[in-house]
Amino acid sequence: MADCSEHLPSIPTRTDTSIGGFIGCGNWDIMSLPEFMVRTSYYPVDERVEIPGTRGVIWVTHCTADLLGQPPVMLYRDGEMRSYSDMETDWVDSFRLGAQVFTEAITNGAEPELNGEEAVHTLAFALGEIKSATEGVKVKLAEM
Repeated sequence: MADCSEHLPSIPTRTDTSIGGFIGCGNWDIMSLPEFMVRTSYYPVDERVEIPGTRGVIWVTHCTADLLGQPPVMLYRDGEMRSYSDMETDWVDSFRLGAQVFTEAITNGAEPELNGEEAVHTLAFALGEIKSATEGVKVKLAEM
């Protein structure tokens, strides 16, 4: 097993998600588990994302691994829990599908599913998580 602990934080990170209609803080929990048996095709790491909103919470439970055996996406909204499993969840699928959608958009002259403005917000989230983990501070995405 590869030891990824030097590259990945083992503490939960918190990022202010008050832009884009979200409130409060979101979590991106990353656990490096070099000696732990984790259901994964890649490396012994488990990540989960929590996105709170004004009426509910979205959890993404499968990134690299499937440690808890939960549905890949869960939504708690207006007092009801919903689970979504009818999707490809392997890490490689995100790259394959993203490249396919981008290529089709260029070929057909259409807007890709993730436009430039959305990509900037996605990058700000990732950079905010890195800063939060390395500096141990709460990060406001608007400042990234």
